[in-house]
Amino acid sequence: MARENITLMCYWNGRITNRAQGITYEGAVPKPTRIKMKIICRYQACREFIPVPITDDESLDIVFDVAQKPGTNCLELYLEREPASIDSQINITTQIHVDNQVTMPVCYDNQIIVDGDKCNANPDTFLDPGPSDKSVLVLQDQHRSEAIWAGEDPGVLTCRQRLGPMMREWQLDHCICHFVVEAGFYGVYRIGFIQLDWPLVTALVERWRQETHTFHFAVGESTITLQDVAVLLGLCIHGYPVIGSADLQWDDLCEELLGVRPDPSVLHGSTLKLRWLRGHFQHLPLDADAVTMRCYARAYILGLLGSLFADKSGSYVQLIFLPLLRDFKYAGKFSWGSAILAYFYRELCRAGKRGASEISGPLMLL
Repeated sequence: MARENITLMCYWNGRITNRAQGITYEGAVPKPTRIKMKIICRYQACREFIPVPITDDESLDIVFDVAQKPGTNCLELYLEREPASIDSQINITTQIHVDNQVTMPVCYDNQIIVDGDKCNANPDTFLDPGPSDKSVLVLQDQHRSEAIWAGEDPGVLTCRQRLGPMMREWQLDHCICHFVVEAGFYGVYRIGFIQLDWPLVTALVERWRQETHTFHFAVGESTITLQDVAVLLGLCIHGYPVIGSADLQWDDLCEELLGVRPDPSVLHGSTLKLRWLRGHFQHLPLDADAVTMRCYARAYILGLLGSLFADKSGSYVQLIFLPLLRDFKYAGKFSWGSAILAYFYRELCRAGKRGASEISGPLMLL
């Protein structure tokens, strides 16, 4: 194989500048950025892959010599692209198959020619994760994936909900169990505590698009449906909408439906502290009458709702749900599943934004 028959060009619409840090490619399009490019070839030898950095003619000759040896049937080229001010690197692998000769790409006028076939050589065409068409996904600039592509590390998302501690510390008394069943929340109770895979949740959020309310995978789109909520959580997905008034005397409402007037230190506007709720209603008295049992059942359901509809702190529950629990049979006619799914969509959209670090909602649906 003749050395002069092989041409390899690794820049696009720019110029090569030799610096102390290595080769720098300037003038990339469509946006003018300074790109640092390193090429590493690796080949298999003794059941291990041997990396060979391609930095000069001598190292390139080594690659050509290896390609001619018997038993060598594959070489891999690694092109590492990163902005000069960012430490993280993004790897793209191109396999070059060898069958007694090496096939190398040749670049002419912003195109790569491999075995006579042309393809676009613009780096943003195959390095940029997209979307290639922003007419639908118009919020890409605000998306979490845009920050990752820019070299930032948003980290793994954390959760604000308190459903796990509640399930461990607040056991459902058998005397009020039938009230929870009648209101339609027994399915949520039955799920119990589930240890979630936070890196997996984070990866799913990075695929979530708030423009379409779907996950964008390589195989297509997917989403969480009302049927998923009904099957997994056992909640009603048809019936009355979950709406109510926010202009009420909340301390009077708590005294009426919970039997206790909360202290002003735990009642902030229309929100009630979950720790106080659990501390007062965790254990049902042995001599409890029917009215007391109903109060404890409302408190338990309110605790479940506070874990599913968690606020930013995850420590409070909205009392706007309490009037809907006045009658348990009537409470079972509300479309709680629709409300929870809408809330979860909003949380996924919020967590998918650039700079978000937390997520809440019924994450067991993921």
